[in-house]
Amino acid sequence: MDIKDEKILRKIISACLNNKSRYQQKLHEALYPIMMPICLRYSKDYDEAQDILQEGFIKIFKSLEKYQFKGSFEGWAKRLFVNNAIDYIRKKKEYTISLDETNEYLIADEKIEENTDEDFTQIKAKEILLAIQQLSPMYRMTFNMHILEGMTHKEIAEKLNISEGTSKSNLSRARKKIREILLEK
Repeated sequence: MDIKDEKILRKIISACLNNKSRYQQKLHEALYPIMMPICLRYSKDYDEAQDILQEGFIKIFKSLEKYQFKGSFEGWAKRLFVNNAIDYIRKKKEYTISLDETNEYLIADEKIEENTDEDFTQIKAKEILLAIQQLSPMYRMTFNMHILEGMTHKEIAEKLNISEGTSKSNLSRARKKIREILLEK
């Protein structure tokens, strides 16, 4: 079912708001292949991703009445799932905030990144996903929010209640850790 067609989308949302399980299933089937990769990127493993996905769909169905048909429904749903993933990880309180915010560290790490000769072009997406999942929750969130969601360090800092320097440091360390994990393979 094409949820990009506004007429079809309006019909699906209306039916979902009237608790029509058939249409809820259709919406779930349309969104699942888009949202599961997001959940996998933010989670430490498949089981946690399933939990995040389930909570995300509950929030989608509870929030459908708020969607105003302005902008992309898919974009609206992605934002909801990303926020849900971040909230899920925050609730578990598994993340730690990096305290090392020195400019010397950031500069040194950037030099390492600039002078890297490794060729990562042949690495498969699955290997990268597994490397991302091995990051600490805070590094994983920062990496996903900046690299994959396109958020600025200021936006990340506000969302995670950390400083911009910590966001930059976490991103730098996440990149370094991903590189180390991929080089081990």
